[in-house]
Amino acid sequence: MSDFKYPRIGSLESRTLARLLRSERMTHRHFQGESCTYRLAAYVYSLSIKGWPVERRQRVSKTNDPTDRKANYTVYYFSLNTIRVAGRHGLEYALKVFLWEERRSRGKAATNPRQNNKSKRDAKKVVPLNGTTKRKKGDTSG
Repeated sequence: MSDFKYPRIGSLESRTLARLLRSERMTHRHFQGESCTYRLAAYVYSLSIKGWPVERRQRVSKTNDPTDRKANYTVYYFSLNTIRVAGRHGLEYALKVFLWEERRSRGKAATNPRQNNKSKRDAKKVVPLNGTTKRKKGDTSG
């Protein structure tokens, strides 16, 4: 097992890590399309502080701009060796993140564990709309 530190599942940092562990080559535009944030470089930096050796390649691409402008951007990825070292633990972690994303997209996962516990607790409370309580069939009390 490696000395890599794993971020909290559900954080944008975890979503970045899961994609890198899945051998994706990521750009800011790609990540923004999946997470609605342009802060990919910040999450990559946080992962590098936690011991993850994220590879970076600078690229230049022509834009659709009529002035024939070129855009500079960075592609982030893991080497195959990093993915191998992360091993089964890394793959299981990535799977948990993707399952969290799936539940989140259906509105069934909280953004943090405390919210998840609160929503379970609140779901147990029954608050009637008209101020009366619903009685079970056969209940004559009240």
